[in-house]
Amino acid sequence: EEDRGREPPQREEAQEVGERHAPEPQVREAALGDDAAHQRPVRVVGIGCSTGGPGPLARLLSALPKRLAAPVLVSQHIEEAFTPGLVDWLSRESGVLVAVAQAGQRPESGHVYLARGGRHNLLLRSGWHLDYEPSGNAIYYPNINRMLGSIAEVAGAAACGGGVVGTGNAAARPVFLA
Repeated sequence: EEDRGREPPQREEAQEVGERHAPEPQVREAALGDDAAHQRPVRVVGIGCSTGGPGPLARLLSALPKRLAAPVLVSQHIEEAFTPGLVDWLSRESGVLVAVAQAGQRPESGHVYLARGGRHNLLLRSGWHLDYEPSGNAIYYPNINRMLGSIAEVAGAAACGGGVVGTGNAAARPVFLA
């Protein structure tokens, strides 16, 4: 009864409570260096992280090739005040330079761009530049689906995206969307 008049949950919320309002994407577990991952050139990588994701994210970033031929965009569910500390920590833990994504910035290969926390969704726009939009009343923010969707829209098959969680059963391995 409480949900009457409420919009259907977004994909992240639906997965959290076990409801399914949309078909599941094609999902495969992939290890870095997996031959299937090298069948097409990747121009951009998108990674979404739940609140418990910083540890697994740091491990994933440290495993990336040192001369990665694509930029990495990351949306981590976090409040804005914690963004600078997370950027510093991820850089130290992973050995990769991580920076807060800036609106208007053109993402460059080999760089990692973290969405600023809080109610801001990081987007990749046509013309290959970064932008933000307000996340409104979303329960989870920055919104991972909006970032990954914008990457897919701009880069198409040249995009690679996935999610990292750090709590519960899903903490064992990152999951990548094919």
